[in-house]
Amino acid sequence: MMFGNSERFAIELQFHRQSDGIWMNGRSCYWIFGERLGDFEIVVSLRDGLFCWEKMSYYRDRSNEDIAHLGTQELVTTLYSGLYNTGFESMDNDHQRGIEGQWARHNINPGTVGFKDWIVFLVNGDLGSRITRKARTLPCSQA
Repeated sequence: MMFGNSERFAIELQFHRQSDGIWMNGRSCYWIFGERLGDFEIVVSLRDGLFCWEKMSYYRDRSNEDIAHLGTQELVTTLYSGLYNTGFESMDNDHQRGIEGQWARHNINPGTVGFKDWIVFLVNGDLGSRITRKARTLPCSQA
């Protein structure tokens, strides 16, 4: 089942017949501008994804003009270093700015093994929403 428009942004889910008790298992991926992001062949618990998607819905109308104007590479660098305080050289205060600005809300990677190779951010601004994605080639301990 697809939620959204695959030519812009959509979440695709397929529930697995055999779930374990209270766990909902299945497959998930994003569609961003017509391209599939995430490994749809892996069956995972969908619980972590549901928390992520609920967070996306909660923050959907909250803009962040502090960073929305940044170019794509600078946006990824700023958010990544602000959230993880590692992986990129950046301004010394990015991590503190990330905490104060609640930048974790921009991370829309559901945290499942199917998305382990991706960094995905969603930033809302006055001119609209932007999704940035980057293959994870960064040294980091977060999966």
